[in-house]
Amino acid sequence: MGAVLGVRAAILDGEIVHLGPDGMLRFFPLMRRRRPQHYYAFDLLWLNGRDLRGLPLIERRALLRRVVPFSPGPGAAA
Repeated sequence: MGAVLGVRAAILDGEIVHLGPDGMLRFFPLMRRRRPQHYYAFDLLWLNGRDLRGLPLIERRALLRRVVPFSPGPGAAA
C-alpha cells in the first residue's frame, strides 16, 4: 500500500491499544497481551526523508490522513 501512496519511509507516532467489547480503551488486557490490539497513529513525524516536526500539528495530521487512511475501528458506528 505504501507504493500506491508514494510513501517510501515514514515515522509515525501512535500507540497500541486494546478495545473492550464496548469500544472503550482497556489497559490491563493490553498489558496481558490480549487480542485484538490496534495501532492508533496520531502524528506523522518523518516522511520520505523529510523531518516534519517543524510543521504545525494540524499540517502533520493532514499529511497523516493522506498516508494512513482513516479507519473507524471495531465497534464504531457506521
